[in-house]
Amino acid sequence: MEELRAALLRLGYLADPAAKNFQFSKEADLLGQKRKVKVDLLAAPPSPADKANVQITRPRIKPKGVEGIHAYLTDEAEGIEIGKRPIDMSRLDPGAGLRNQILFLPSAFNYLIQKLHAFDDRKNRGDA
Repeated sequence: MEELRAALLRLGYLADPAAKNFQFSKEADLLGQKRKVKVDLLAAPPSPADKANVQITRPRIKPKGVEGIHAYLTDEAEGIEIGKRPIDMSRLDPGAGLRNQILFLPSAFNYLIQKLHAFDDRKNRGDA
């Protein structure tokens, strides 16, 4: 988690003051327009074997001993690892020197479930 925080900061992401240490954002130029790019750190409930290694203060979860970064405990993310797809990072950006780095993407089904829950959380809000 500490390495993840360092990578986010190195890439120019800053902790969102409203959701400090689990939401990070930065301004980016996308197709000629300034846009806000946001990263949310979400975590599924830990397995019984891992419960002793994490600190949970709902809605936050983090490994014990880690400071300055945590994830949002997301009950509906349970099983997110089922059907995950490994992506070899060196194929995404051959010039970046990312060797032996694997990025796992959730299955389309699990991603859709997460998006439906996110929509349900926001459906009655008046913001765009």
